[in-house]
Amino acid sequence: MLNPKFRKVDFGSTPIVVLLSTHLRYAWSAIPDEDTGDNGIGQFIKANHELSEEEPKKKWDTNVLLIPAHRAPGVSVRATVNESNEDGTSEKELETFDGLNPTEIWYVRKGVDVNIYVEGDFEKDRQGVAARSTCLLLSSIEPPFPRFIYSSKPHFFYNSPSTMVPRVIVVGGGLSGLSAAHTIYLAGGNVLLVDKNNFFGGNSTKATSGINGALTRTQVDEKIGDSVKQFYDDTLKSARDKARPDLIKVLTYQSAAAVEWLQDVFNLDLTLVSRLGGHSQPRTHRGHDAKFPGMAITYALMQRLEELVESDPERVQIIKKARVTKINKEGNKVTGVTYEFGGEESSIDGVVVLATGGYAADFGDTSLLKKHRPDTFDLASTNGTHATGDGLKMLMAIGGNGIDLDKVQVHPTGLVDPKDPGSKWKFLAAEALRGEGGLLLNGEGQRFADELGHRDYVSGEMWKQKEAKKWPIRLVLNSKASNVLDFHTRHYSGRGLMKKMSGKELAKEIGCSEDTLQKTFTNYNAIADGKEKDPFGKKFFHNLPFNIDDTFHVAVMEPVLHFTMGGIEINDKAEVLNSEGKPFESLYACGELAGGVHGANRLGGSSLLGCVVYGRVAGSSASQYLFQKVITGGISTASQRLGQISLHIDPSTPGKISVEWADGASSDASSYPAAGGKKQEQQSQGSAAPVMNADSKDPGKVNKPNDPVEFKIPEKYFSMEEVAKHNKKDDLWIAVKGIVLDVTNWLDEHPGGPQALFSHMGKDASEEFEMLHDDEVIPKYAANIVIGHVKDQECTLQI
Repeated sequence: MLNPKFRKVDFGSTPIVVLLSTHLRYAWSAIPDEDTGDNGIGQFIKANHELSEEEPKKKWDTNVLLIPAHRAPGVSVRATVNESNEDGTSEKELETFDGLNPTEIWYVRKGVDVNIYVEGDFEKDRQGVAARSTCLLLSSIEPPFPRFIYSSKPHFFYNSPSTMVPRVIVVGGGLSGLSAAHTIYLAGGNVLLVDKNNFFGGNSTKATSGINGALTRTQVDEKIGDSVKQFYDDTLKSARDKARPDLIKVLTYQSAAAVEWLQDVFNLDLTLVSRLGGHSQPRTHRGHDAKFPGMAITYALMQRLEELVESDPERVQIIKKARVTKINKEGNKVTGVTYEFGGEESSIDGVVVLATGGYAADFGDTSLLKKHRPDTFDLASTNGTHATGDGLKMLMAIGGNGIDLDKVQVHPTGLVDPKDPGSKWKFLAAEALRGEGGLLLNGEGQRFADELGHRDYVSGEMWKQKEAKKWPIRLVLNSKASNVLDFHTRHYSGRGLMKKMSGKELAKEIGCSEDTLQKTFTNYNAIADGKEKDPFGKKFFHNLPFNIDDTFHVAVMEPVLHFTMGGIEINDKAEVLNSEGKPFESLYACGELAGGVHGANRLGGSSLLGCVVYGRVAGSSASQYLFQKVITGGISTASQRLGQISLHIDPSTPGKISVEWADGASSDASSYPAAGGKKQEQQSQGSAAPVMNADSKDPGKVNKPNDPVEFKIPEKYFSMEEVAKHNKKDDLWIAVKGIVLDVTNWLDEHPGGPQALFSHMGKDASEEFEMLHDDEVIPKYAANIVIGHVKDQECTLQI
C-alpha cells in the first residue's frame, strides 16, 4: 500500500519517490512466439479496477504506475488511458503516450483502463528481446487487485540474464545502520539488517553530548545566530590538512535536515542546545529529559524498527548474532555478503550498505591500532568490545581504499574509576561538562589549557602535564554548572566516578593550599569578565563565577581512545571507492567506518551527526541504485535467475500469478520474502536487543520482544539488606524502581556491557536506569530476570 506520507507528492518532479512507494505486482514483456509465429505486435495489457456492487462508483487515487523499462531497437511502446462507462465499454480516450522513454514514469488514477501496446519488428531472440522490451506495471492498492486481460495467449515468458535481488542489506545496527535502514524503508525499499552482536545500538548509545545541527528550527527559535557556512568552516578548521570539503559539505549542509528528521519522524526532543569545543556557535542538540542523547536517539530508531518487523515482515527483517565474514563481488560489482549464524555459513544477495563502526577497541592480533597508531595501543577505550574494524578490514581485502588510518581521536576526558584505575575500558565524561563551564585542573590546582579547545589539543596538553609530573588531572564543575548538568553528575556519581565536595575538600584532595585554589578561580573570573587575557586563548565562558566557598562535582580524568577518523574512502554519495578512486557498484559505507568525513580531528557532537547524515545518504543512494535497476530491468527474484520463467495470469483470480520454471516446478510469485531469502526468513528475529526468556538458551536469537502487557512481577519480596548481599560478579542482584533483578547470567547479554552493571552490584540503580532507558525495556527484554519486589517499596515502572 502506498505510504500515506507520499500521497501529496508531486510525482512529476520526484518520480523516484513514487516508484519506491509501491510494490511490484507484475512484470510483462512482449516477445515472439516460435510455435505460432506471433511476433508480439499489438499485444497489450489492460488494467481495470472492478468495483463490487457495494462499492460506490468513484475515482480513486494511487492505482497504477507504468514504467517502460526496456525497448529493443525498432520496437515502439505506446500507452493509452481510457475512461470507462459503467457497462465496461470504453467511453473516450483521455490521453495517449507515444514513444515512451525507458526512464519515464506514468501515474494513472484508479478507475481507468490502461492499454499498453508494443509494436515493431522483433528478432527471434527470446532472451534478448525479453530483457530489452520489458514493461513494469506496478500497483499500490489493496485487494481487490486490478484485473489484467491480454489480447493474446494468457502467458508470456520473462527472462533477465543479468539481475539483482530487490533488497538492500545493511550490515551494522548502530545509529548509522539504523538511519540507513529507515531511509530505505521510508523510500519504499526492502531491507535486511544484520549485526554481529546480540543487540543493536553500537557505540552510538554511549554518546553523551548531543548531535550537531546548523540553522535548525531550535536554533531559530532560540535566536542563535548560526549558519551552515559557519559550521562548515568550523569543521574544515578542525579537520586541518585531512579536510575533504566535499564530504564536509554534505555533513554540515544536511545537518539541520538530519536533526529535524529525528524530531519529525521519530518524535524526539532535541530542543536543548549547547556549545562544545571548537564550535563558534551553540549547535549541539539534546533533549530536556534525563537521558543521554545517544541512547535516546538510537533507542527510538530501534523501537521503530521492531515495530516495522512486526507490521511489515516482508519488507523489513533483522538478524542479530550474524557475523559478516565476506563481501561477495563479481568484478567491480558487489553482489551481497557471506555471514556466520548459529555455526552455519550463509550468503545473501543484494545491494550492500556497511555501517560496521570504527576500530578504537581493536586490540587483537590483526589490530589496526597497533599497525597505524602503536602509541595509542596501550590506552584505555570508551568503545564497546565490538569496535574492532571488521568492516574496514573486509573492504580493504576486496580493494577498498583505507585512508587516514593513523587519525585516531584520543578524547581528553575519560573517567578514572578509583576502584579500578587501570581498567582497559572507561566511561566518557561528556564534552558538555566542559561546554557548560567545567575546568581542568592539574595536580597543583592550576589550569593548563583552553578547556574548549579541540580534543587532540586538550589531550596533548594533558600529556605534557603528565611529563611534568603534574597529574592527576581533575574536571571541576561549580554548583551552577552542576545544576545545568544534573543528570550527568548524578549518573557519574552513581557509578562512583564523580564526587561532590566543598572547596576546602577539593583543595585537600588536590594537595594544594586553599589560597592557591582560590587564586586559580579569581584569575579565571577576571579572564571571563574581560579584565585579563587568557594565556590559553579561551573565548567562551559559562556558569560563573568560581569561588572556593561553593560546592563542586569533581572527577579524575585521563585521555582515552574514543573515535577513529580514518576508515574506508567514500564519495559524497557514500559510495565506497577502490584503490583507483572509482566507486564499487552496489556498495556503500557510512558511520565511523567511512573515512575522511571528519579529517584529522572530529568536533564534539559530530559523531551522531555523521551517523545520521551519511546513514541517510547511504540509504538514499542504495535505494536509488536498486530502483534504477528495477526501471532498467536489472532486478529479479532468485527464482528468475534459475532460468526462463513462464508467468501465468488467470483473469478469474485477480492478483494471482503462477510462476513456472523451465523444469516445470510451480510456485506462487508472492511466496518469496522481499527483505531476505528463505533461510533469512527462518533466521530473522523481531527484537533489536537480547530477550531473556525461560525457554531460550540464546537470548540474542529470540524471535521477538515480550509483550509488556503480559509482564507480571513474581510475588516475592526482598529487603535492600538482602539485595546488598548479592554483590559479586558471580552473584549479582540490582534493584530498579521497586523490583529486584538477578543479572548474574545476563552480564554478557547486557547491551552496555558487564562493566555498566558492576557499578551497581547489590544496590538500587533506579536513578541511573532512568537516565538511560525507558521503563518498557525491562518487560520487553528482561522479564525473566525479574525475581520479585523490593520490600516496603512501590513499583514505579510505567508500562
